[in-house]
Amino acid sequence: MNKEEQIRKNHILDLARTAYMRGIPTGSDFLTPDEQSFVHTFEREFPPVSVLWEGGYEMAERKRIAFLPDGAEFQNPAPLCVILITPQNRKYAEELTHRDFLGALLNLGIDRGKIGDLLVTDEGCYVICLPVAADLMERELSRVRHTSVQCRKTDAEQFDYTPRFQELRVTVASLRLDCVAAAVMHVSRGTMVALIAGEKVAVNGRVFTSASASVSEGDRISVRGYGKFCVGTAAGSTRKGRIPLTVLLYS
Repeated sequence: MNKEEQIRKNHILDLARTAYMRGIPTGSDFLTPDEQSFVHTFEREFPPVSVLWEGGYEMAERKRIAFLPDGAEFQNPAPLCVILITPQNRKYAEELTHRDFLGALLNLGIDRGKIGDLLVTDEGCYVICLPVAADLMERELSRVRHTSVQCRKTDAEQFDYTPRFQELRVTVASLRLDCVAAAVMHVSRGTMVALIAGEKVAVNGRVFTSASASVSEGDRISVRGYGKFCVGTAAGSTRKGRIPLTVLLYS
């Protein structure tokens, strides 16, 4: 464990201990999938508190961890906010990307840890964030690139986002992580093995480094730089012993 990881571990454990010792809910900033996987390595060291991972929607990539003393009714220490950024005049709006929106937010001085996923849709861009970031966006964000924009809060409790996906059918030699991910992402098995060894692949939010790990229906797999997908149903095997598999590839 390097110095940075030790600092991160101490911070998360301090949050958990504060919730336990002082009887108050606590919560972290948003964590990347790698950081989430790291937290899972020492979760057995948490004191007896309730733990909640939240990112605003089911398939969220960035999530925060919140702690609540056992026996208490859950009260979110900092309820997530959802901000919708839209062009003031769609007729003259540019084609804005995830990078454009994120750059505009960071240029406001918002810490990346205060922002979760950015979801670009036909409406605009939904930003899942902590209240401190939401307040600053509403006050200060008026332009993304050359496009004038407006920001408004939406009801986080009613927010229901389903990523767009494409249903694919692939055939694999086995339900090993490297076989399945390579087939879905259209790369060689060797390339995928290298990505897994380089800690670029996560299963259900946890980084995996074993190419031979088995996957099963419902597993959510993300490959950094390539995309993410959900494992569907396997339908027996072909005459050559390969396994037909349905997956949902998220766009």
